[in-house]
Amino acid sequence: MQEENQIAEVEEIETAEPLETEELSEEEKKEKKKKRDYVLEMALFLILGILIGITIKTEAVKRITIGFNDYQLKNGTQAFNIDQMQADLEQQAQAAQAAQQNAGAEDQSPDQSQIAPSQSPSAQPSTNQQQ
Repeated sequence: MQEENQIAEVEEIETAEPLETEELSEEEKKEKKKKRDYVLEMALFLILGILIGITIKTEAVKRITIGFNDYQLKNGTQAFNIDQMQADLEQQAQAAQAAQQNAGAEDQSPDQSQIAPSQSPSAQPSTNQQQ
């Protein structure tokens, strides 16, 4: 019985008419071509991006050293001495502050001719010498 069923199926397959393939219209062909072109362009951009990335990385490795390779850098002489610059700036700030305090004291004081020698602004102690 199974053999008869199989034989019947084979006969049906052999006698069956082939499926009709519909021809695609012009618009559908254009649409498929546009889609294919778009996918091709995106693939090319992806490949181009990968190649540019590899090139940039290769060039960067030659010029930039960071991280665990820092020990390979040579200690060169620095153009600026940071400690000296900081000390100079602190001295300038103190001098400017002292000048400002002296100018403020002179503005508050009466006429220079009325000031006694013991009351001169330079004789007054400065309160903010160091910060």
